[in-house]
Amino acid sequence: MSIPSNGEDVKLPEAWQKMQWPLIAIGAICLLVSLGGSLMLGSSGPGLKFFFHSYLVNYMFALSFGLGALFFVLIQHLTRAGWSASVRRLAEVMASTIGGMSVLFVPILAMVLFTSSGALYVWNLPLERLEQISNVIVQKKDFLNEPTFGIITLICFGSWIAIAAGYLTRSRRIDESGDVEITKGMERWSGPMVMIYALTVSAAAFTWMMSVSPEWYSTIYGVYLFGSSMLAFFALTIIFAAALHRQGKLKKYITVEHFHDLGKFL
Repeated sequence: MSIPSNGEDVKLPEAWQKMQWPLIAIGAICLLVSLGGSLMLGSSGPGLKFFFHSYLVNYMFALSFGLGALFFVLIQHLTRAGWSASVRRLAEVMASTIGGMSVLFVPILAMVLFTSSGALYVWNLPLERLEQISNVIVQKKDFLNEPTFGIITLICFGSWIAIAAGYLTRSRRIDESGDVEITKGMERWSGPMVMIYALTVSAAAFTWMMSVSPEWYSTIYGVYLFGSSMLAFFALTIIFAAALHRQGKLKKYITVEHFHDLGKFL
């Protein structure tokens, strides 16, 4: 990651860049150990259920940073905020991680589309078994079904990735050309993009998370995901910005006042 300013690239410390692949390897090993331990309890019993429930919780926690960052980028353009210019590139880069996170959602999507185990979602069981469990879930099958789950997943990730990539690309063009028209275009589109963001985040919250307990529902469940995403994003931004500041990477562009501005949201 680099943060251009006044023709100078501010790059992550080399030590941070070297940590990328070791951390990925550690994460992959821990994931395999967790899966292996779960399968020891039974591949069709509680073991697989424990694994996928744990996977979903941790996945949504990691995804929340990117979702919070994406809204932050949009709302800054919507309000034409100037104070956030020094940290907006951090948010743009965090939002771009949603593309990588979409790959990590494949195990959940594959389990729903190609199996009927019900390990994560009870409604994923065959209809004849659901009729023996709950009539409430059977009545919700018009929405809680495999094709709808796949379509919503595709729309959500497609929208988030396209918005994040579009704003990051245009932001870099502004760094190179200084063209004010690019900024105006980003501001014009920020309103519709915020509406798309609100709809897709709510749909994802209802479909991916709330449907784990399909007999229970909340009309503001999407707000819970949005609120937690913003809190996670602001906290992580303060940590990253403070760490980069200590490394001497952002001292020219970020002052103590910027941390106070970010802290007001927490």
